[in-house]
Amino acid sequence: MWTVEGWIDRSGERPTWSARALNMAHRGNDPGLGNKGGRTGIFTRFPTVEKAIMDHLTALWKGSVPLTLITIRGIIVAMLMDMAPEVFNVKASDGLAFRCSDSFVRLWLHQKMGWSE
Repeated sequence: MWTVEGWIDRSGERPTWSARALNMAHRGNDPGLGNKGGRTGIFTRFPTVEKAIMDHLTALWKGSVPLTLITIRGIIVAMLMDMAPEVFNVKASDGLAFRCSDSFVRLWLHQKMGWSE
């Protein structure tokens, strides 16, 4: 397990961030990076669906359509049900099936779209 203490390199005169911590910060600590089954990495199995969702949301945003977390989640769920319904049967490492929760949508919007509330 990697704790906060592991983020600090104490080998020199002054403590500095470790190379691993700097790399993690540079990447944005994206848990979906290379992840083939985690909740934030669910779209790694369905990249064309993710792109279609991103394109659709971007088009709505450019058209000045008001987008709330509820409407965005509804759009994502509808597009997943239409284009890749099997996504809801994908099991994570903890054995739970994927659910398009509000927290998933918030994280995905932030990481993939660069959006925030």
